[in-house]
Amino acid sequence: MNDKLNASGLVSYCLDILIPSDAYAVAKCSREMASAIGFSRYEVGMISIAVAEIATNVIRYALPGKASIRTICAGKGIEITIEDAGTGIPDIDAAMVDGFSTHSEPSIGKGLGAAARSVEEFIFNKSDLTGTSITLRHFLKPVLDDTEVSVKSFPAVNAFFNHDQYIIKPFHAENLLVALSDFREFGAQSSSYASIFKTVVESNYMDSLDTLLQKCQLALRENNGKYLSQTLLMKVFPDRFEVIRCGNIGLYVGSEVIQRKPIDPSLFLLNGEVVTNGSLVEVFPRRTETTVLIHSDGISLPNILNMERNTSLDQQTRSLFDLSALDDDDATLLVVRGKYAC
Repeated sequence: MNDKLNASGLVSYCLDILIPSDAYAVAKCSREMASAIGFSRYEVGMISIAVAEIATNVIRYALPGKASIRTICAGKGIEITIEDAGTGIPDIDAAMVDGFSTHSEPSIGKGLGAAARSVEEFIFNKSDLTGTSITLRHFLKPVLDDTEVSVKSFPAVNAFFNHDQYIIKPFHAENLLVALSDFREFGAQSSSYASIFKTVVESNYMDSLDTLLQKCQLALRENNGKYLSQTLLMKVFPDRFEVIRCGNIGLYVGSEVIQRKPIDPSLFLLNGEVVTNGSLVEVFPRRTETTVLIHSDGISLPNILNMERNTSLDQQTRSLFDLSALDDDDATLLVVRGKYAC
């Protein structure tokens, strides 16, 4: 086993997989690192099981192999990559089905479905005649020490159903994905299509925002033949905000409104490719005091907005919603700010 100290003072390991005891060593090393990072006993066990399944199948079908184990995200996550020298998995979809097993399988093939469910990310780097490479990643539950979020969302006055739908998904221990969409154009089926949209977002949150929006639009078109024309997706990182949007979802960064880009949602769907003359993703620097406000068209706000800093975020969001929500439309107001912005 080779180990090295990286620039952050954390140890990464590289291990050969040549004999049966090596599979145990890889699982043991993964377990010890996961425990040191601070995962729960249950999570440590699941990570160890996932690694053992894959490493054992390298021993059975695809020697030689190797594994690398390291911490990521400033010590808030673990990454294990296992490679083999087999001839690849002919049908990855079949191999991911529970119960799949064949001794004639030339590469990793048993337990992949269970392994994938045991970690947050399960990635095929390659699987071809030169071998298979799989990366597993798992992260501490996000704490978001420096970020707080508040949202107020209600249907129009005297209406029963709110067509505005929002998603708030923390990921990778310190990041956040936020989405706000208006599904009114889907009529009585809006809740069903909102569910499709949410499933795609939560299953593909690691994709770039333009790719993620493309997948959402493709899924909606396949089910209904329509595009979602009013949506905004935002990723919040420690140093920046990334945003992509269609239609009239409003966006304020700091105290100023960010003018809308005229993006036609069908741009994402020509021959299944994103069609642009440049990136549709807007990037804004993030500072401790930066507040971002997102709203549906049921909210009417001025172009310049002075955000109070001496009140709680929930109180501020509630007051702003009460002042700006229109009676005749569904209204949603979502605010993200640094916890120490007050």
